[in-house]
Amino acid sequence: MAFIGPDDILVTEKATGIVQRVTGGVVTAVLDLAVNSSSERGLLGIALHPNFPATPYVYLYNTESTTGADSTELSEVPTLGNRVDRFTWNGSTLTFDRNIIRLRAFQNDRNRQTDPAFEVLRGNHNGGVLRFGPDGKLYIIIGDEGPTRLAPEQHRGPGPRRRLRRPRARQRALHRVILRLNDDGSIPRDNPFYQTGEQAGQRIGGTLGAEVGLNLQRTYAYGVRNSFGMTFDPVSGELWTTENGGRAFDEVNRVDRGWNGGWIQFMGPLSRVADFKAIELAAGVGMNGPTGLQQLRFPAERISDTPGDARKRLFHMPAAQPRDPQFSWKNVVPPAALGFISGGGLGPEYEGARDECGPPLPVPAQRRPHQVPVRRRTPQGLSRRQHCSRRLHHRRR
Repeated sequence: MAFIGPDDILVTEKATGIVQRVTGGVVTAVLDLAVNSSSERGLLGIALHPNFPATPYVYLYNTESTTGADSTELSEVPTLGNRVDRFTWNGSTLTFDRNIIRLRAFQNDRNRQTDPAFEVLRGNHNGGVLRFGPDGKLYIIIGDEGPTRLAPEQHRGPGPRRRLRRPRARQRALHRVILRLNDDGSIPRDNPFYQTGEQAGQRIGGTLGAEVGLNLQRTYAYGVRNSFGMTFDPVSGELWTTENGGRAFDEVNRVDRGWNGGWIQFMGPLSRVADFKAIELAAGVGMNGPTGLQQLRFPAERISDTPGDARKRLFHMPAAQPRDPQFSWKNVVPPAALGFISGGGLGPEYEGARDECGPPLPVPAQRRPHQVPVRRRTPQGLSRRQHCSRRLHHRRR
């Protein structure tokens, strides 16, 4: 949902594609999109332009239905069915203005163990959260779209090597990423991989090179399995996300420019890759592939045994920054939406609350208000470094 006034809210409905306006206790539909809501698809994200209402744009992330009506059939989506569109708010309705970007939606894994030709349709890991940053740029998160395509990370590991597939047209291979765009969908020249994309495009050449280059230039961060939570710290302006693991290590991440989250080589702290592998191995293999990883072409046996090996197998680009999560759960919870406390609505003791050992901690949706970290004094007898080290170890258990 998005507040367009103190008592005026735009609320999205995942399954119906309807945007409802709630004001003064009255609910009115202001837009109805034909969406495919199978699995994790649907009307997934909303964001207001930073200068709203002076610039009256509303951005929506939705999964398009090929039927022209709402659908729950996994097959009834175009290949590039996840789309971010910009709408204009006139005070009572939303009117389509332009498409910002189209991303992959159709998933046909063909990974049935007993019949590899059998179609296994999925509709998960679409991400869908939209946020404008303090820099005025639009941030879009999309997950790995299930095991629809081999990511560069999946070509590194024990066992036979596979030749890297050439990316297909346009955004069909663009997933596992956080994108950073201007408000009209164009690409900021200060994105971390802008120059890398330019160079890659020139080396590959032709239409394919241009498409690969543009995808790299759009990317702000990568190595994302899937996320339902993304927000900015209102004090520092830093970007934070939640991330959902398979059977091991859900995460809360602080995302720097060029951040590499490590998926699929590991989830959770790099130092605990052995725990990650053990849990995913124990999850076993079902009819349609590994139960946790959902990656037939990267089974749990291919996960590294040591942190050093896992780091070597990461897909690295110039300006990339592999990072551990700030907080992780060994056994999945899973976390969803994410937010910071801004203001004194919960009482003055919470306003601007910060963790003494670092930046403000985000609040996963499952936490109760009284569990929000507040400023604490370092216990007597411990140096600040010892105190921080103990607390950091506790968070990662």
